Amino acid sequence: MSATVHRDEATPHMHLIFLPVVHTVDKKGNPIDKLVCSEFRKAKDSYRQLQDAFYKYMVENGFHL
Repeated sequence: MSATVHRDEATPHMHLIFLPVVHTVDKKGNPIDKLVCSEFRKAKDSYRQLQDAFYKYMVENGFHL
């Protein structure tokens, strides 16, 4: 995971590199976490949903975006 803030434009912005972790179950029914990009990008607007959820989380935890 990597995050870099860029101030090279009128509005500062962040470039974020991450690995999607999906909470699921294995073949025996045990809960597991795994890296699966195909599961993460199922919805057409997956990235919009991610940005909205990230914004909400950050604001709820005291950051002013």
